[in-house]
Amino acid sequence: MKKILVIILLFTGKICAGQNSIVEQLEADSLIHRYFNHSEILSIATLIETYDAWILSETLQKDLNQAYHEFFERVNHCYSAKELLSALSLPGKQIDSVFSVFDRNHSVRAFWELAIARESYQTDTIILVLDHYHPGSYYKYMQYLEELSLDYPHVGNYVASIRTTGTLSPSLVAGTAKNHHRFDFNEIRWRMFYAIHHLTISFRAVYSRID
Repeated sequence: MKKILVIILLFTGKICAGQNSIVEQLEADSLIHRYFNHSEILSIATLIETYDAWILSETLQKDLNQAYHEFFERVNHCYSAKELLSALSLPGKQIDSVFSVFDRNHSVRAFWELAIARESYQTDTIILVLDHYHPGSYYKYMQYLEELSLDYPHVGNYVASIRTTGTLSPSLVAGTAKNHHRFDFNEIRWRMFYAIHHLTISFRAVYSRID
């Protein structure tokens, strides 16, 4: 009940304060707007909204920046990769819902190199296989991160690790969460970065599309 109340207060607060919507914030970021089209930004906004609401409900905080930092402090108490992934991953139904939006907006490939197979005579299930990084994959998103890294070297280390290992390595998964103190989560680009990162590490190969 408390989690539901926190979510209601979040969205009520946004309306009362007249804050820009997440879509407007993404569109207003010149770097994000230069790399991603409107459909892709709508998908990103859905992802961020889902993570914002989830992290607020998990921490019972009202301040978004504080909630993110408190949430990521949990990784200091995880002692295995399984425990870490469990602590950082959205519930399965929410992952499915987000991927459904990415699929409908035809924006999946802006972020992930995927092999997509739709089963014959089945429209509600999509099989997605997340491939390892290779030249040409993660194309737009990797380019975006590379340009972002010109001002933020720690993002450059993130990109370099993916290029070296071909995937999100265990050390990168744990290290990214533990470096949360480097980021101000009032800024939309950092919530976007963490949301995409954590959706990737919690990825499930098969999901049922929710229309």
